[in-house]
Amino acid sequence: QFRKYDVHELKFQHKNTFVLKPLVWTTAAQVSSGFTRLTTEFNQEFRYERKNEALFIRGFAGVFAQYNSAKIKATDTRFYASGIAGGGQNQLDYLYDKSMVGRSMDKKGLWSHQIFNRGAGLKTLDLIGGTEKWMLGGGVAYQLPLPLPVKIRPYMDAAIFPGFNGLKPEGALSAGVGLIIIPSILEIYFPVYETKNIDYANRPNIGDPANSKFLNYANKITFMLNLKEIRYQNLRDKIKF
Repeated sequence: QFRKYDVHELKFQHKNTFVLKPLVWTTAAQVSSGFTRLTTEFNQEFRYERKNEALFIRGFAGVFAQYNSAKIKATDTRFYASGIAGGGQNQLDYLYDKSMVGRSMDKKGLWSHQIFNRGAGLKTLDLIGGTEKWMLGGGVAYQLPLPLPVKIRPYMDAAIFPGFNGLKPEGALSAGVGLIIIPSILEIYFPVYETKNIDYANRPNIGDPANSKFLNYANKITFMLNLKEIRYQNLRDKIKF
């Protein structure tokens, strides 16, 4: 079954290219049949004197000015704390502007572990959040000043969103270590701590009693592969020896 729909987007982006603390701030409004979606986010980096050492801070806020599920023709436009490939009619990348190789893998295989930066930015495969009201999120990561060919970046991300039936707000937190092979292009994330409400109910292969502890953990590892950023200039700037 095919879905045909239009999403009109108005976006404002401010970039500060100051070498020691570059900043990107983006505000967007999306309008389509059944919903009006408003978001703002910022990404700030602080670079230090020691080689490879850096601090990354991200903030996100989003709200639906209107949401009528009966009129929505697009795939799932709700706010989620993380971005995953989805499958079939359940595409979370409803603008189809991400390079999701595992778009049709339907929760199986290596490519189903591919994620993209969406919503609060949690690097998890759980579909936590799922709200048509509002969401707040943020994260911090510290890049260790190690003389390695790849970068090691411990991280922590958190999200706040309406709880069950939209009553008391609920929170979620995920922390781990990122292996940054090519920044913003190829990154692998290893979770260390996650709050209990990140339960992977949508991933039956995680927590399977038939699996070993190692396999259950391996099924939680995620990666980001941004093929749209593979351009000569980007690679030249991001790969440093």
